[in-house]
Amino acid sequence: MANAWLQAAARLCVLCAAGSGSFAVKAWSQEEWLQQIDVSDLKRHCTVLAADALEGREAGSRGGQAAAAYLVSEFRRLGLEPAGDGKDFRQSFGQNYSNVLARLPGSDDALRDECVVIGAHYDHVGYGNSSNSHGPLGQIHNGADDNASGVSVLLELAQALRVVPAPMRRTVVIAAWDAEEIGLLGSQHWVNQLGPRRKSVKLGVNIDMIGRMQTDRVMVVGWRSAAGLRSRLVEQNGPANIAFQFEPQVQNDSDHYSLYAGQIPVLHFDTGKHPDYHRPSDDVDKLKWDDMVRLAQVVARLVRAAADDPTLPAFRPDCFREPTATHWDPRARKPAPVRLGVSWSSEELKQGRIKVVSIAPQSPAQRIGLQPGDEFLEFDCWKQGTYDELRTVITCAPPSTRLVWRRPNVPEPMSATCRLTGEQVRCGIGLLPDPAMPGTFTVTHVVETSPADRAGLQPGDVLLQWGHEPVPAPEELARRVQNDSGPIRVVFEREGRVNAKTLELPPRP
Repeated sequence: MANAWLQAAARLCVLCAAGSGSFAVKAWSQEEWLQQIDVSDLKRHCTVLAADALEGREAGSRGGQAAAAYLVSEFRRLGLEPAGDGKDFRQSFGQNYSNVLARLPGSDDALRDECVVIGAHYDHVGYGNSSNSHGPLGQIHNGADDNASGVSVLLELAQALRVVPAPMRRTVVIAAWDAEEIGLLGSQHWVNQLGPRRKSVKLGVNIDMIGRMQTDRVMVVGWRSAAGLRSRLVEQNGPANIAFQFEPQVQNDSDHYSLYAGQIPVLHFDTGKHPDYHRPSDDVDKLKWDDMVRLAQVVARLVRAAADDPTLPAFRPDCFREPTATHWDPRARKPAPVRLGVSWSSEELKQGRIKVVSIAPQSPAQRIGLQPGDEFLEFDCWKQGTYDELRTVITCAPPSTRLVWRRPNVPEPMSATCRLTGEQVRCGIGLLPDPAMPGTFTVTHVVETSPADRAGLQPGDVLLQWGHEPVPAPEELARRVQNDSGPIRVVFEREGRVNAKTLELPPRP
């Protein structure tokens, strides 16, 4: 009876694949190939893989085997080469488990023996048990997001990469992992079987639970495993404009960890957990198809670029030993230095007037004779502008500064040269280089009211350009920050998106 069921389910999967027709190869334009990542195909794949007939795709079960049969039929339809045991798509291991593996051979004689691997696990938790389900137990856990979503994108990536305008130089391996839910067994088996060939795997990409994007955000793990991986991803994100949450730590919670532990550079994509995680309610009708296409196109560009790049960065062993990378809170601000010693009337500010309400003892303001009720007219280069502009000028002003004010019942404005306390701030950002992101600097802090704060820079931003050139070496950048004046254009990356702002730096000291 079990064999009859398996045969029927496998026939259903094959019929679903055959119903879409065989895959015809033609010449595609530079962007047309990305249109092969199609919502209707994603829905078809997910509907099959998350169907009740597959009983939750538990590793080694009849439903898991039926899912593997569907993947084999799809790989054949696409005309991919088998990359499993012998000339098969399956790579068998353990207790009736099997990875389903295919490849697109590289075209370059010098690089075709190297590969980029794209993977997603196709197994799920079946009917659930006390150790892998959030309940209720005994019902089919279809796992639409976990991980029919990732496998569906994997199939669409294979379909798109099959027709890139020029054949890719490196081989691309497409891997549907089995037995992830019981300990990453499939990906571990594949890595272990590589032996000395492990060094030929130049990049791994893992896709797990990418069907429920929230707040336009995708989590990225493993970006510190090779220098410049983050920049490579950012380069391909432009059209999609996805916000990437770059997590510094790598945990053994999906198949990317098998590659990471094997010292293979890796990027893992995940749209995060949700209330339906490992529950029977993780169904197809809750997936966000257009967002899946957006992310799939970014990954397709990334893989194609990596497969064609003459050289790819090596694994960074330091990533195992690095302390937890500092989390730069974008809301954090370093207080501006106290330079004048006054506070302002909030009621008068609402009316557009900047009037003193109190003066700190022994402050520069007290020494020049300022009094409560005085109204500021000029301060250094500021002349009856906005309050925010004045605050920035006070922060950036040189130590000796001319001040003009109006006093109630005094007909003529009063003036004095004020000797300010506190250090003059020219730009208002702290910068640190990061070995995982060569050629960039990370913003560690922003001083309140500074030019950087006014421009909207935040801790965690990654500085890419100063002026119209890439950021220079640390010593030269420090010199530029101290000596440049006027409007300076800066380009930076924030959450995978590239932005440009203008810093209004004060005159040279």
